[in-house]
Amino acid sequence: MSQVSDLNSVFRNSAQKAERKAQLLRVLLWIVLVIGAILSLVPFYLMFAMSVKTENQMSTLSPWALPKELAWENYSKVLTNDNAPFFKFLRNSVVIAFCSTAGVLMSSAIVAYGFARLQFPGRDRLFTLVLATMMLPGLVMLIPSYVIFKYLGWVDTFYPFIIPAFLGGGAYNIFLLRQFLMGVPRDLDEAALIDGASHGTIFWKVLLPNMGPAPATV
Repeated sequence: MSQVSDLNSVFRNSAQKAERKAQLLRVLLWIVLVIGAILSLVPFYLMFAMSVKTENQMSTLSPWALPKELAWENYSKVLTNDNAPFFKFLRNSVVIAFCSTAGVLMSSAIVAYGFARLQFPGRDRLFTLVLATMMLPGLVMLIPSYVIFKYLGWVDTFYPFIIPAFLGGGAYNIFLLRQFLMGVPRDLDEAALIDGASHGTIFWKVLLPNMGPAPATV
């Protein structure tokens, strides 16, 4: 009986130690999460603190300090300034962001489908060439891109921000979506082909709904 009681006490002590260790890990995890949340809010605080200062306070006060009297009129000045129309700038940003994002998603998904599912001569070599473009720094393409846009008459327009997004979507995005499609079973394609589906139908109605995480990442 004494041996059984000793074993029970040993198991009980080990269980208590494991529980205390788990509680300590949970506390440490919460501390890390709280610190991370606070650090993520710091830029928003600095943005707010700078937005409620006058021009004199911007140069005299610390960026971290809040003035005694908050200059709320700064917001009305921004919204009613004729020299810098805020809502026009906001509209332009929304249009460019929406159209370019839609173009990148659409074009990169279509190209990735071609590399992942279609069989054509030189497919793998062409895919390697696409990946090789990732090694080109953006600065190298800056001047040639400007020359092309100037030749097309696209300078001072939205076209350079939108049209290129519909022409492939970027090598990294193509690679990401292609690798994801390679993991999708081909049985889905074959079942759709037996039912008479075309490649467009397979891509749009079969594969695209099963690619949720990858397009969301893009």
